[in-house]
Amino acid sequence: CENALIILGGQKNIDNIGITYSWSPTIGLLNPTSPHQGVKQTASISYTLTATTPGCPPLFDTINITVIPTPKIDAGSDITINEGESVTLHATGGTTYFWEPKDSIKYFNTANPDVAPRGSTKYYVYASDPTNTCFGVDSVIVFVEPSDEIIIYNTFTPNGDGSNDVWYIANINKYPKSHLEIFN
Repeated sequence: CENALIILGGQKNIDNIGITYSWSPTIGLLNPTSPHQGVKQTASISYTLTATTPGCPPLFDTINITVIPTPKIDAGSDITINEGESVTLHATGGTTYFWEPKDSIKYFNTANPDVAPRGSTKYYVYASDPTNTCFGVDSVIVFVEPSDEIIIYNTFTPNGDGSNDVWYIANINKYPKSHLEIFN
C-alpha cells in the first residue's frame, strides 16, 4: 500500500562480516549501503542489491515493489439534525466500507449507513481499494441540536431482517406520562 513501511533485504544479509552492500536506485533509502532497508514508497519501483566480498564476484538480486494507491475516500459534508432524527450518510471512493463508532449505526458495513446519534458524533469511514488490500479513511460530523419534537417513524417491518424491526418514536422519553394507543 502507498506509504506502507517495507523492509528490504533478506535474513542472510549480515552486516560487518566483510560483505559490502549497495542498493540502486537510492530513491527513498536512508542508507544505500545497509543490508536491510526500511522504505515507504508512493510509486512502484525496482531495487537492485549488489553484495560484494573481497576475492569473489559480486552477487545481484532485484526486488520489484508494486504500490497500490490509497483510495481517496469521501465521507461527505458535516450535517446537522434534530435530536431524535436519523440521517443516511454517503461515502464514496472505496469498494468495501466500515463505519465507526458502530453503536448508533445501522448498516455499518455499507457506503450509506443510517445513523441516529444521541449527541453530536464524529463518524469515521474506512474503505478499501478494489483489491481489498489498502484502506483509506475519512470522517464526517453529525451535529445534534436539542429538540423536544416527537418524531414518529412510519416504517415498521418486524420480519427479523434487522431493518425497521422495531417501531421507534423519537423523543418519547421526554414525555413520561404519554399514552399510546394503536388501532388497526
